[in-house]
Amino acid sequence: MPGARITSDTQRQYFSGDHEMITRISIATTGLFVATLLTITAFIERQSFSLSDLYINLATEIPEIVITILSIDWLLDRKKYFDEAARIAQTALNSIDSAIWIHQGGTREFDLAELSFLLGKVKDDDPLPNFTENIFLALGSKAENTFRVSTESIRINPVSKQGLQKLSNLNTMRDSNRSVRNRKIAEHILQAVYNLTDVVGYDSTKPMSDTPLKYRNSSIERQEWLRFGGNMHNLSYE
Repeated sequence: MPGARITSDTQRQYFSGDHEMITRISIATTGLFVATLLTITAFIERQSFSLSDLYINLATEIPEIVITILSIDWLLDRKKYFDEAARIAQTALNSIDSAIWIHQGGTREFDLAELSFLLGKVKDDDPLPNFTENIFLALGSKAENTFRVSTESIRINPVSKQGLQKLSNLNTMRDSNRSVRNRKIAEHILQAVYNLTDVVGYDSTKPMSDTPLKYRNSSIERQEWLRFGGNMHNLSYE
């Protein structure tokens, strides 16, 4: 099944996460060791007040410095994962937009308001040829694989997790002999779009175009032309 195997990227992420954790533990352990050593030295050198006082001050300051470094490192780490989640969400939105453009038409310019509107216009009797269905399957498979590979980025951002989960439902479209209704596909995608839009921070309420449905056409001929190119004859628009 697609996505059932742990990829080398996943393994690299696990190893990278382990390495970062080991580095943090090493820094903390070293700092505490030095602080303890200075404290012991201060007691040994207690006959020299100035030297003993210096050691005690250093023993007090070092743990604070270690905590500060680890805190900054943790914040930077979280920002890295949030940025990665936003990149994943944007990539998924671009893939969704391309898939719906083939299935429903519309303008090729990325427009979240148009995308949401087109998804709301999907009908169960709209043609869904195999090559378009394959695109939706690929969306679901990619979402599931991303879920496996980018575990920390997804875990740290629940909204991104929800969006990818909705999208990964498309991966099961052919698990039974019964075909999935177009409206059900559109509902999964639309819910994913809402979640992923929140992650990226887009405002999807204002269309970029005055005529968002100007080029809507879900005919098989139109889908085939958008997917594979070639000559276009007698294609109409709604």
